[in-house]
Amino acid sequence: MRSKLNITVLVMLVLLFIQYVVGMVTNLFVQIPDSLSSQYKSGGAFYRYWWLSLQWILAHSSIFLRLHVIVGILLVIGSVLVAGMSIVMKSRVWIIFSILGSIFTIGAGVNGMFFVSFGQHDINSLIMAIAFLAAFVCYASGYYVGQSRFPHRNS
Repeated sequence: MRSKLNITVLVMLVLLFIQYVVGMVTNLFVQIPDSLSSQYKSGGAFYRYWWLSLQWILAHSSIFLRLHVIVGILLVIGSVLVAGMSIVMKSRVWIIFSILGSIFTIGAGVNGMFFVSFGQHDINSLIMAIAFLAAFVCYASGYYVGQSRFPHRNS
């Protein structure tokens, strides 16, 4: 089980790196229409506008923004998977790092949707970036500490 967890975490780290690069390209070169946030200002259910924004992104936005969202969804799924694997494995170190990693990954995703759906505020972009970095540190630290606490045996 530990080797599956290590492989899953390495995939998460690669996806986080890809997410960072695609996010930077998106930030620099993709224009998000203000009409997405103006829909929310006209009133209505909060989560409905997240769903509408997600639909618009997947159907009409730049390939970079679509990829950013798709990788983000994969990261959220992966973070829950890593947390579940850690709990099953009963590794205290991994439980702590994976739950924190999940919280930060989900926090980055929520602020990404806030950014797109509710006015493209700089604070949401900042929180998304900090949460990404914290998630990356959690998974990398968990991987490093997990490797040093449980060295591979040659038997």
